[in-house]
Amino acid sequence: MADLRASWAEFAESVNWPGFQARVPQLGKLIAEIDIEEIERNLGAYLGIANQQA
Repeated sequence: MADLRASWAEFAESVNWPGFQARVPQLGKLIAEIDIEEIERNLGAYLGIANQQA
């Protein structure tokens, strides 16, 4: 359980990083264009696409 809490805390902190914040609009656009379940299944690929659009 401690590992889960530590992982969650690290994730929660990471969403405030400038790099993440800069990519939120691109990721939101992809979510609007593509089914959310598809993005969840292939998150790494779609994050790469969002990164290229940033």
